[in-house]
Amino acid sequence: MEDTVSFKDILSVLKRRLVLIILMTLIAALASGIISYLFLSPSYESSTQILVNDTMNTNEQQNQDKKTKKEDAKTDSNETNLIDPNQVRANIELIHTYSMLIKSQGILADVISELSLDRSIDELNEQVTVNTTQNSQVFEIVVKDQDPVLAAKMADSIATVFQQEVTTLMNIDNIHILANANVEEPFGIFNPDMIRNVLIGFSLGFFCAIGVAFLLEYLDPTIRDEKDILYELGIPVIGNIPEIKVSSKSMERQMKDSRVKIGGRTFES
Repeated sequence: MEDTVSFKDILSVLKRRLVLIILMTLIAALASGIISYLFLSPSYESSTQILVNDTMNTNEQQNQDKKTKKEDAKTDSNETNLIDPNQVRANIELIHTYSMLIKSQGILADVISELSLDRSIDELNEQVTVNTTQNSQVFEIVVKDQDPVLAAKMADSIATVFQQEVTTLMNIDNIHILANANVEEPFGIFNPDMIRNVLIGFSLGFFCAIGVAFLLEYLDPTIRDEKDILYELGIPVIGNIPEIKVSSKSMERQMKDSRVKIGGRTFES
């Protein structure tokens, strides 16, 4: 006969191991909360915003517009304030190059030297993130660190060094720092997320507890019903004795009826 497990059998296993499942789940959730609170250090994020805009070319264009205006009095005066869409598109495309340049070894090495940081270039690289927005000339340098003040200093230092290196390497003066990082109040998030970690520990503990419950049930040799006798021993069941439930009052009444008095002494039959 094929051994099958019904949904009723599964519920029966879960009911028998309910205490184990609850204990393992609570222990896992409690352990994750303790680890998050005592052993995981908080980290903060700080950022600085940078605008990519070719002011040199813009001034040259304005000077050219002024000369054109003098030569042709009919030229509209608003033309001097027009923005060249091609130049804007070129600046946006440059942002992708700048994102890679910011995390280059040369710039990060200069930042480490400037701030006397006790970490390698690769470690600093993992702390730095460059956030860009599509079709925008503004991007953001985000630095994460356990020290909020140091995170802000590193963000500002990276922006300053990057601005200097772009002017030297690419001979382009189109980098403008819009907002420095706030040293006193970094905008960043606090890690670790206690609630998230506890929920993760609760979920893992619950599923592990269910797995352990079914494993213990599989390894348990206890025979509980006729089906276990048939499957485990291969012996057919030809009959069974039903359980007779007797109330305490009925037992007392039967005990009284079975007592016999002989010579002033009471004996049970």
